[in-house]
Amino acid sequence: MRNYIKRIIIFLIIMIMIISISLPIVSKAVYFRTTSESEISLKVELERDEKNPNIVHIRATDTNYKITDLKYVHQYIETSNVDYFEEDHTDIYTFDIMPAEAVEKTFELDGYGSYTVYAKNERGDRFLARITINDPNDMPQITLTRDEEHPLYLTIQVTSKNHTITKLKIAKKQNIADNIDFSVEGTDIQFAESNEIMVTYTEIAEEGLYVIYAEDSEGNKTAKQIYLAEETTPIQVSITDGDSPRKVNLEITDAICNIIKVKVAKKSEITDFDDFETKGEQLPITESQKVSVSYMAPEDDTYVFYIEDEAGYKKMIEKRITSEEKVIQVSISQNSIDPNKLTITATDTICNIVEMKIAIGNDIDMDYFKNNGEIIPIEEGKEVVANYTVDQNCTINVYVKDEQGYSYLYKKQIIGIDEPEENEPPQITLEQNEKNLKQIDVTVTDKDSYIDEIKWAKGSQSISYFANNGTRIGQESVGSRIHTEFIINAIGTYTVYAKDQEGNEVVKEIYITSLEEMPEDTTPPTIKTENESINNHESVKVTIQVEDTQSQIKTIKIANGNQTVEYFKDGGTTLQTIQDDKSAQAIVMITKNGIYTIYAEDEKGNGSIKVMNITDIVIPEPEPEPDDDTIDSSIYEIEENEINKIVPNTILEQFKNNISTEVAYTIKNIEGTQVKPTDIIGTGFILETATGKQYILIVTGDLNSDGKITLTDMSILRKHYLQVENLQGEYLKAGDMDNNNKISLNDISIMRKQILGII
Repeated sequence: MRNYIKRIIIFLIIMIMIISISLPIVSKAVYFRTTSESEISLKVELERDEKNPNIVHIRATDTNYKITDLKYVHQYIETSNVDYFEEDHTDIYTFDIMPAEAVEKTFELDGYGSYTVYAKNERGDRFLARITINDPNDMPQITLTRDEEHPLYLTIQVTSKNHTITKLKIAKKQNIADNIDFSVEGTDIQFAESNEIMVTYTEIAEEGLYVIYAEDSEGNKTAKQIYLAEETTPIQVSITDGDSPRKVNLEITDAICNIIKVKVAKKSEITDFDDFETKGEQLPITESQKVSVSYMAPEDDTYVFYIEDEAGYKKMIEKRITSEEKVIQVSISQNSIDPNKLTITATDTICNIVEMKIAIGNDIDMDYFKNNGEIIPIEEGKEVVANYTVDQNCTINVYVKDEQGYSYLYKKQIIGIDEPEENEPPQITLEQNEKNLKQIDVTVTDKDSYIDEIKWAKGSQSISYFANNGTRIGQESVGSRIHTEFIINAIGTYTVYAKDQEGNEVVKEIYITSLEEMPEDTTPPTIKTENESINNHESVKVTIQVEDTQSQIKTIKIANGNQTVEYFKDGGTTLQTIQDDKSAQAIVMITKNGIYTIYAEDEKGNGSIKVMNITDIVIPEPEPEPDDDTIDSSIYEIEENEINKIVPNTILEQFKNNISTEVAYTIKNIEGTQVKPTDIIGTGFILETATGKQYILIVTGDLNSDGKITLTDMSILRKHYLQVENLQGEYLKAGDMDNNNKISLNDISIMRKQILGII
């Protein structure tokens, strides 16, 4: 019943908005001269009230004579029938006025149709003014529906009870306050004239606020606007923790207009947007397209924030706000006599726990419990207790969810069933950050449990010191491995403390000798090489060792010929390296005699080269190549000089297994370097046969030649669709996801689904 009443109220509100905003108002004024042939000075103006469109303001003025009569009637009175106001009719309303040169009055509309206002001055001049309010039943009704898969596609439905729809147009608003004159603006939408039409419009290429305009055969006009973008609303909200307990900060942005209202209420008080009309606390803001506001929650609970902009778009976002880090706690105890039997206790300080699941295993996360896990019967409440039995040592994962939808995962290593097993304490690694010497990087890992607490303190401290002292860090992370840091301002000893959920505690110290930045590194690394002949001198294995005195090694490259350091800014082939502090090692196989240049560069950009001459490779006599250089495949699409429809993330070995040929061939990347068996094939790579024939390789969806589909590829495809940067050749074919020889929004949609793992 409540929802039915809400729908009635919403319908009435919409009808009032249609009357006051969408429908045209036809105003017309005529006058009569009775005592003089000269131009009369009597005038009447009619205007609807901005706040209450059911009120009409009358302003009658005369520069020469006093106005003596003012009347109105809910009829369309022709000029030839002006004497109607001089006759005795019960529907005429006469205003009580004092004769004056300016008279202002108001009257309230009592229905649709025309209203005629009559004024007369002391000379006998008469003036008629009219205003017409159209019936919404005669107006075209517009319904707009976004396409869920293609957010810029729009289904437009227009209906009229009594007339034929003759015109349909669309226009984009640059600003929310823009008024679009559809008599000269907008793009026509093609359709078959009828009193009920439905059109799917797919020509929108840019996100934004659009207005759809419809007109019928009687000239009745309606317009309706909609925001089209990846998001259903132009409002974006981020919530972060504040600098004190239960304080949060909201950063709100709007793509099209100002935010005008922000409210907050407990989730238990709110069911939908309508509730915020009478409920919730309104937060003080300065209206803008970017709003920053803070909120201090009075108590631990889940809160819903409501945001509204001047275009009428609304957004709700919820946030659990608590003074403590965790409001849901889980503990597991083993029976001292029978360790197979476990007692699981879960508590929630805010609301009832309604669900508990259990899974056994080491690699279990929150997502696992969406469709998996053993459901444990519980009696709902803020504290629930369940019994569970295991038959061997294991890792047990307990998942609980409360009535507000918040969930928590607890992991514990169960031991003492198979044989006694020590529960290891956390391990702490401390390092002084190389780029910021005042920052101490902390890594805490635990093999058997989750990390519960990390603290730091100045000086050499014991475990007991941290019971009531120390500064907490790493609170924003949860798990068995946490990376965090803290900032110091003096040299000396610092102690870090860690505790896991099993209660195991450990401390570790680090001694800082200097906070001064190291002198700028301008010395390039040194390069040493060691050569080894392989396969009866058919190739040479070159081991490259690079050392630096101050900085880590950034890259090692190789190039044919005698090259300079400048050459390697854009040239050369990057080698895979094994890093060890300020040294690195790389291995490269060389199969052809000649001069080669090795290049090494450290993290500070210092580079050095070493030139070597390979002379001891013995090249065997080549076997005769077959005449037929045809390449076939049941997997790929092979044309005259292209191999198309290669799936992303295909390595060279997989590619070779999917083609057949009698001729030898090589495959090189876009830099001209031969591809290794474990390298990923990318768009633009070249397959060249021993006879000299070349094929361009095309990986579906790969537009930057890395062989993968990522957000970078989707950005490139969007730019092509929007005609910002055009794709050419093999990259144009790679972007044709649906294989219809054109780029459309459907290709962008398919690529997006592949990135998200939907298809």
